[in-house]
Amino acid sequence: MKLELVETKKQAKEFVQFPLDLYKKNPYYVPQFFSDELKVIDPKNRETEKYYLEAYLVRDDNGKVLGRVAAVLHKQYNELYKAKTVRFSRLDFVDNIEVVKLLMWGGVEEFAKRYDTEKIMGPMGVIDQDREGLLIEGFNDISTFSLNFNYDYYFKHLKECGYLVDAEWDEWQIFPDTIDVPRFERMSKAVLKRYNLHMVTKGSTKKIINEYKYKIFDFINETYGHLYGYVPVTHEDVDRLVKSFSIALKKDYLCIVLDENNEVAAFGLTIPAISHAVNKCQGKMNLKGIFSLLHNISHPKFLELLLIGVKDKYKQGGLPFVIFNHIMAIAKKKKIKYAETNAQLKTNTEIHKLFEHFNPKKVRERVALYKNI
Repeated sequence: MKLELVETKKQAKEFVQFPLDLYKKNPYYVPQFFSDELKVIDPKNRETEKYYLEAYLVRDDNGKVLGRVAAVLHKQYNELYKAKTVRFSRLDFVDNIEVVKLLMWGGVEEFAKRYDTEKIMGPMGVIDQDREGLLIEGFNDISTFSLNFNYDYYFKHLKECGYLVDAEWDEWQIFPDTIDVPRFERMSKAVLKRYNLHMVTKGSTKKIINEYKYKIFDFINETYGHLYGYVPVTHEDVDRLVKSFSIALKKDYLCIVLDENNEVAAFGLTIPAISHAVNKCQGKMNLKGIFSLLHNISHPKFLELLLIGVKDKYKQGGLPFVIFNHIMAIAKKKKIKYAETNAQLKTNTEIHKLFEHFNPKKVRERVALYKNI
């Protein structure tokens, strides 16, 4: 076996293709879009103002790829938190500890030593809205599009390489059928009236997204700063995210609440789940894949709760409830059986308490890992 640095477009394609081969017959794995990933891994794009990235492959003696990983020196994160860290990202491998040692010890850790860093953390992305965390429980449910699936042996092998748990998340299903729509609607109207707030209702999906996308993510930068590993997103990041999710963004599932000055007070961003379609087309947007996606969006099996944010001064006043009421009422109207959250930190007791209104069922757990060097 040998470790090699990704330096050509051909190697970058092999890097992006590897998990598609590794999980080819797995019904729970949801790949990222091939073209989007290729842009990140392309050697021409590996250095930006925010980060420097190197990607590695491990091959057997016959040239077959056995594993991959990206090492990221996140300059923005290190400057913001006065830290000396390196992230590992896009880690996938066959069930072989020697492959993992080459990837982590020979790839990521040697990279970290070259830049005089003190801590390795991951799996994490190059921006906060990228996939993060390692799945440790819930291997028999299809993943959401926003989060990664991995085999159960990943955690075992990373622990053998000296990695320890740094953060823990849960993922939940919540059920629209549990809500009393008239009662919840009355409560929501009362909260909006109490604080002189109003919801954005006019305009097409495209118009609303274009008008509020930067305001929403500026708001996220303000309210998400305390979360694990968070780094502010730029407007360029926002454009990339909106493009990635544009096909699934629908006005019905977008809730924006404004104050009397038309500033964002809260928002909820939800999409019809596209996991099954992306699994089926393996992240490649050919004609068949597009039709499958459109069918899933029109007839979703569940909803995916992407992002939710509420200004601190409204959190105790019931405004989070308004967001969830809107989303769940729409889901119930459309006869969608459940909505699935993305990863919620175990320490986020506020959101866990809110979920209690919707008969929550925990479906997955994931962790972030670290190693001091």
